[in-house]
Amino acid sequence: MEGSARRDKVYGMTTDRIPQIPRTGETELHQLPGLLTRHGQRRFYATEKLDGFSFSIGRIDGQFVASNRDRMILADDSDIFGRAVWELDLNTVNLPEGWIMQGELCGPKIRGNKLNLGSLQFFVFDILTPEGFLGLDALTAFCDRAGLRTVPVLARELVLTDACLLALAAERSTLYADTEREGAIFRAEDGASDPVFGRVSFKVFNPAFPHIA
Repeated sequence: MEGSARRDKVYGMTTDRIPQIPRTGETELHQLPGLLTRHGQRRFYATEKLDGFSFSIGRIDGQFVASNRDRMILADDSDIFGRAVWELDLNTVNLPEGWIMQGELCGPKIRGNKLNLGSLQFFVFDILTPEGFLGLDALTAFCDRAGLRTVPVLARELVLTDACLLALAAERSTLYADTEREGAIFRAEDGASDPVFGRVSFKVFNPAFPHIA
């Protein structure tokens, strides 16, 4: 069967999420006590938190792999994740061995399509390599070369204050001004790691965001 052969060659035969692909998801700042006390002197960058489906693609053992938040995507899957791979040509992205690219899949039939997109779109927010996560400059440069979009960058070299956090989280989306942005993600520019919480990265929600399915 052609579909099974393709699946066997490209994705592997299991839907179990492979350990090389970390689960996505940022922790809210209020759940990270002491983080800014320890790291508030650092400079941060902020990106828009998009309301979509988390999606990861990568190259493991020479093979293209893809997963959503919970499971691997098989090559003959006909759901929205399987369609995204082929409609967006994600399987042709020239990822080096061991690299995992993670982003937000947005568009029609995804969480009410609040960004009013006419088709499926993939917005990259992270690239994990065997040496660690790429910094923002390297991530942006790679996506530019690959013809991929990143999540919108809201600001750089930030000195964080409560007013700054709320101002960046509680605005209209940069992609569609008729809707509120879901919030903002803040990450240390230098890629710092905290001894308690790991990577210095967190989210702040927009209290005005319309949480509908």
